[in-house]
Amino acid sequence: MARHRPIQERFGDRVRDLRAQAELSQEEAAYRCKVSRTYLSQLEAGKRNPSLTSLEKIAKPFHISVAELMQLD
Repeated sequence: MARHRPIQERFGDRVRDLRAQAELSQEEAAYRCKVSRTYLSQLEAGKRNPSLTSLEKIAKPFHISVAELMQLD
């Protein structure tokens, strides 16, 4: 059975990919998401677990739902 990467890492990859597709720096993405750049960096690195409120904040500037944000590989 293949071992899956932790969900925090997969979520971080998802956020990083969305940010890259939007051609945003971490600083600009954090500003649009209304979170700190440090927090966004920690999410992308898989070091933090976002709350439901944070998930909504992150999804909104990318014009996607929380469910779409959580579509992880």
